[in-house]
Amino acid sequence: MAENKDVEGLIGVLIHNKNKHIVKRAIFALGEIKDKKAVEPLIEVGLKSGLITIRSAAIRALGDIGSNEAVKPLTMLMNDEKEKLNVREEISEVLGKIASEEVVTSLIAALG
Repeated sequence: MAENKDVEGLIGVLIHNKNKHIVKRAIFALGEIKDKKAVEPLIEVGLKSGLITIRSAAIRALGDIGSNEAVKPLTMLMNDEKEKLNVREEISEVLGKIASEEVVTSLIAALG
């Protein structure tokens, strides 16, 4: 699917497939393709997953896509003290990649 840039098919896998390994591969492919249509599903499904590996893959994919639409949900997850520290650090790196004015403001606020 990634070779054909089947974004809709990959989004379908992300939303409907229950196999974490397949979902993770779909997320990786969506990040490689960098199509903005993947941002909302990555936020709604990937960032809200109960599995740290899926959340982490979604974070990286959102960073690869580079959409400002991801800034607010990523910032909220980064500021969630229940989230694992390594995931929060990964988010700060991704936000640095997106590097908009909104990101800089969010990072400054998060650092206190």
